[in-house]
Amino acid sequence: MLQHSRGLLFLIASSAFLLNCGPSRPFNAAGAMEAHQKSQEYWSKALTQCGESFYGTDLTSDRIIEMRGFIATAVEDSKWIPTEADKLNGLEWVGLGTAICNAFRTYQGSQWSEWHDSTWFTTVDYPGLIGFPVRKVKGEWRFDVPKKATFVGIPCDKIPR
Repeated sequence: MLQHSRGLLFLIASSAFLLNCGPSRPFNAAGAMEAHQKSQEYWSKALTQCGESFYGTDLTSDRIIEMRGFIATAVEDSKWIPTEADKLNGLEWVGLGTAICNAFRTYQGSQWSEWHDSTWFTTVDYPGLIGFPVRKVKGEWRFDVPKKATFVGIPCDKIPR
């Protein structure tokens, strides 16, 4: 669903750098691949891709959002060292998820807003989409996306023009 690009590589590398300052465990390549794959699966259920755009209904405001250049991933927190309690609770992986886009606009009432850049997306309309908690507990992936940024996909034929 989501296209790979130089932006995604930059996002993964910069997120890994931010999470990996200081002492850490060895890099878990298999965990990183699974986390990225599960992130793609999560967002493919929350958004619908129609052509170049990704669409979803914002569940907190009933606005429809259209995003261009959407990228999402999850990066392991290499500083996390499982405690005995973590192991007993089945906590297998800890990291941060990120979802960004190059440009977006919203539809509310009967018209589309102007296009906004990604800075507006992550700081004004949907804060918290950079660095939200992601965990794997007893084999289940949990994406603790902020309530304000909860979307549900919308069929392409239902998108207002």
